[in-house]
Amino acid sequence: MTILCGTFGVLQWDWGGILMKLHISLFQLPDGMYVATCAEIPMCQVLRKNKGHAMQDVKKLVRRFLEERTAENRPFVPELHEFEVEDVSSV
Repeated sequence: MTILCGTFGVLQWDWGGILMKLHISLFQLPDGMYVATCAEIPMCQVLRKNKGHAMQDVKKLVRRFLEERTAENRPFVPELHEFEVEDVSSV
């Protein structure tokens, strides 16, 4: 898959006085479609023809997920790990 462009946004969520920042990534695919994802939430991604709709819909998906967790009194603690990628230009 070739990524033509990528942008990031941050969605803030107040979880009982704790402000969480969730990261939204947006990529355009070679066929012109846009993929928007939230790395902190498993399986959170949308595919849309329009960049604005992709961002809007992934934010709705994140909010719905967090509202459901709040209603069920199930805390959500995102876990991300960073790692370094070696030079892949020689691959």
